[in-house]
Amino acid sequence: MLAQSLVPTVREVMQEVAPDLSAGIRTRAEIENLNIRRYRLITSGLSAAGLAALLLSAIGLYAVVAFSVGQRTREIAVRMAVGARGGQIVRRFVHDGLRLSVIGLALGLPASVVGLNVLMTTLDDDFPHVPLGPVTAVAALGIVVVAIAAAWIPARRAAAVDPALTLRSQ
Repeated sequence: MLAQSLVPTVREVMQEVAPDLSAGIRTRAEIENLNIRRYRLITSGLSAAGLAALLLSAIGLYAVVAFSVGQRTREIAVRMAVGARGGQIVRRFVHDGLRLSVIGLALGLPASVVGLNVLMTTLDDDFPHVPLGPVTAVAALGIVVVAIAAAWIPARRAAAVDPALTLRSQ
């Protein structure tokens, strides 16, 4: 707090020495706090964008799997009438959803790593650099978990199909 108490004195001396010069005087702690707030704003914005993208992709995957379940209701009923168990049906649709997610990961993860690398080199040297390997692994694991959940919900609905009722109505 000693530095903060010296600011008025420094301003007075500057006014005497160079009255035409206008200078903003800040303490090192104030500058560090501004940098920390800036970094938090950047990381919060990027995190919010990432979460929004994850949510939208989960909704999209859910919609694709639900549409597939709706289109294949007759096939599901025939499989269950022949002896397929509900768990097999669920695994089939979750597998289809995971396949789509893995394709998305294979396309999107390298692009996001390159983007993060460019962002880290663009920002100041003061910005803490993130180890890309662990971040990429955690992101991929999170995406896979969300994909399983998004595909599992409509897959459970597929496993609840009554074969007799479905085959009789179609």
